[in-house]
Amino acid sequence: MLQSTIDKHVLNLIALIRRKYISDSIVYNPVDFSHTAQYFTIDVITDIGCGRSFGDLLEDRDIHGYIQATEFGLRAGTFLGALGLTQLLQTEWIARSIMPSEKDAKGLGKLVA
Repeated sequence: MLQSTIDKHVLNLIALIRRKYISDSIVYNPVDFSHTAQYFTIDVITDIGCGRSFGDLLEDRDIHGYIQATEFGLRAGTFLGALGLTQLLQTEWIARSIMPSEKDAKGLGKLVA
């Protein structure tokens, strides 16, 4: 089961590259594999963990804003850590207001849901 799920997404990855990113002597179509690898990873994780994938790889975009939210969270966490303010995140009402929730339509909350 696990292997067949991963195989399915590997085939989706290959199909995406063939569909959008094959270059020739006239047209140059580079792939930003840093994003594509994240689409592949989130699709595999959500397919295995939730029974269906987000579909980012098929669409070649961050459909639910998960990657964008993750990048923002890492920057915010780094900023708060550099200022020594990470204890603010441990305050219940602050954490509840900024942390992902299953009610969120996008980002990390979508994964939580």
